[in-house]
Amino acid sequence: MAAEAPTTDRQRLLRPPADAFWEDTFELRYPPSAAAELITRRVGSTPEWLESIIDEVGTNPRLLMRVALAARCDGGNSRPVLGEWADSHD
Repeated sequence: MAAEAPTTDRQRLLRPPADAFWEDTFELRYPPSAAAELITRRVGSTPEWLESIIDEVGTNPRLLMRVALAARCDGGNSRPVLGEWADSHD
């Protein structure tokens, strides 16, 4: 059995009795170069905000793609998306 959740929820999700269900946990991260390639391939070009998103969000593919695709839909403006992401992960 597998489940996926943001790292920020790890403590809450692994409290007893739920911790009895998970023998192993791991955090999926890409190297920064692979994260950059993931975004570039998905959006079709290298966006100018690429490095700022990787620096702010990290290299978790799920979070990275969520923020990158939202920024692309917002005309390439990653600031509002990064602000919302940071506010929800404080």
